[in-house]
Amino acid sequence: MKKKITYFLLVFLILFAFVACEEEKAPITITLYANFTYGGAEVIQAKAGDKVTLPDAYDLWDVQDKIFRGWSTSSSGYPEYEAYSSFSSKTSVSLYALWSDKVSYSLNEKGYYVVTNYIYSGERTYTIPEYYQGLPVKEWRASWGNDCNVTELIIPASITYISSLPKSVGTVSVAAGNSVYKMDNNCLIQIDGEEKILVGVTKNLSYISSEITKIGNYVFAGSDKTYISIPYGVKEIGYGCFANCKNLTDISIPSSVTYIGSNAFENCTSLESITLSCNSSSTTYNFSKMCFEDYNGKVILDEGWTIIAEDSFSGASISEIVLPSTLKEIHQGAFSHAENLEKVKIPSNVTTIGWYAFSHNSPTIVIDCTDFTSTPSGWKSNWNYGQTTLFKNTVYDDDYVYSDNTKSQVLALRDRSKTEYTFPESVKTIGEYVFNDTPNLNKLILPEGIETLLSDAIYNTLALETLSLPSTLKSIGSYAIAHCQFLKEVKYNGTVENWNKITKNNEWSKGSGFTKIICTDGEVTL
Repeated sequence: MKKKITYFLLVFLILFAFVACEEEKAPITITLYANFTYGGAEVIQAKAGDKVTLPDAYDLWDVQDKIFRGWSTSSSGYPEYEAYSSFSSKTSVSLYALWSDKVSYSLNEKGYYVVTNYIYSGERTYTIPEYYQGLPVKEWRASWGNDCNVTELIIPASITYISSLPKSVGTVSVAAGNSVYKMDNNCLIQIDGEEKILVGVTKNLSYISSEITKIGNYVFAGSDKTYISIPYGVKEIGYGCFANCKNLTDISIPSSVTYIGSNAFENCTSLESITLSCNSSSTTYNFSKMCFEDYNGKVILDEGWTIIAEDSFSGASISEIVLPSTLKEIHQGAFSHAENLEKVKIPSNVTTIGWYAFSHNSPTIVIDCTDFTSTPSGWKSNWNYGQTTLFKNTVYDDDYVYSDNTKSQVLALRDRSKTEYTFPESVKTIGEYVFNDTPNLNKLILPEGIETLLSDAIYNTLALETLSLPSTLKSIGSYAIAHCQFLKEVKYNGTVENWNKITKNNEWSKGSGFTKIICTDGEVTL
């Protein structure tokens, strides 16, 4: 009996102590301050020592241009409290919301603000600020960032420049009164006098507005679209316009376009062909030399083209060019240093091919001139810098192109990437530029029987280090072994006397690295 009384007494004392403790908990007032001049305070009630769920500051105040970092007892301190905290004070606590700038500004010398940085923090709708510290915000030069998922953007009337749109945006609204920008069919258009410049598109774009006269820089960069139709009337395409459009398979450029900026098709890994329509006014384009630098595919020139201007595709990464039957002129350097170019068929109407039009292309390029029964007027013997050219009656085998059926003169190599070449006994003459642009040739042995090196035959062969000349050699043309900078050793398979009898034109060895000829019975110093 005594044990039961003791047990109940113990329980009672515990309950009494618990209740007493509860009664000792003092009420506490927690005042939350926005830490902004425009934000009124919010008050919540709690008891000292209790766990309290603090609200997110975004739920209390409409703040768009700041990122909430947490609550602090100091208006300029570090976050002390997050969403679930306890307080020991028995009276009151003041907490201040701490923020980081979502948007950074720079004051322009003309008295307005420029947005220079933006940090995305989860909002789906975003309004670009119209004012900051009492002055207008006129320019947005900030990057949206890769994690941005803004789906609706509102551009105020004050904005006169915006660098880009978020890739995620589906709806863009331009406030009434904005004299620089407008929206038309999901196209953000900049109005510059008579020019209507496409500066951004939304994810819902179906076609480009027909009033567009220019497409700005990087407008479609990174787009997942498979096809983009450019309307007639567009005159210029900005640099990087289609960069990283990895799903884009083909694109047609209208004849109204006269300029395409550098790196326009960079990293378009699925792009198989680009069709360029004829410009009716001049049939030429003012391409940036870097326009096709990063596009390793096919370019098709529509019927109507008559001229390919100087250096139009110089340095391009294209692998094939399809030329129209209307073409008449290919100007100087048009495809020079297009190092991946392997396929070219020259139509029979071409009358002029400029100096070095196809120099420094793929080592295995074939320039197909089989529609010609003879060389076109305007032909230069070195217009193609020694590249392989096949005419209708061309004589060739797997290794060389010859001047005629006797196979006595080599005009070109079929594959310029080889490390060595073996000539048939019939060969007596090495033609102009035959060994130019042979990147892997560091040793060359010309066999007995070869009698003539024509001008520039081994010109500018930069990989060449050693050269062996036959005793049958009778003449060396001008610049025949010139500008071989790393050529240090030249051997002649004959005597000094015979070497001196060889006819050598002026500057046959100009700019090369060797200073003597090693003969079978001595040396000749140059």
